[in-house]
Amino acid sequence: MNKENRLVVADSGWAETIPEWILEEIKQERMIYGMCDILKGTETVGDAEVLIYLYTLNLRGPISNEMGEIYIYLTAKVMQKSKRMNIDDMPYFMKDKFKNGLTDYEKSELNILKQDLYRKRGGKINDPLLNVLRELKKGGNKKWKKKKLNKN
Repeated sequence: MNKENRLVVADSGWAETIPEWILEEIKQERMIYGMCDILKGTETVGDAEVLIYLYTLNLRGPISNEMGEIYIYLTAKVMQKSKRMNIDDMPYFMKDKFKNGLTDYEKSELNILKQDLYRKRGGKINDPLLNVLRELKKGGNKKWKKKKLNKN
């Protein structure tokens, strides 16, 4: 990932310990959320990206109960989504949190954290495919339409 697409971690000393499979999840989520941004105008970061931030924050030292609950929930969600672990094979506390979901307060805290991470990483992801789609959406396809009309 280039400088514009940097990952935001709480403690860079722990960044090298981030599992490769989570980095792959982040790449996939960034493409999905990038396309959602183009279609719907929503700007955010995905769960895997928040997970690595909380992972390095947790390794740095104790975290609040709310952040701990969000961390447990996101770990279960990302592991289940990536098929790294089946829900039935998760430790009971993780399985319970995943099934029960986040409280309204935890959801609010997660959304705030996602917005903060989005700003800290520098906003939109710079990717050739996403950049072309953004250009098409804002009218960059007018030249193409003109050429097509002139051929008829």
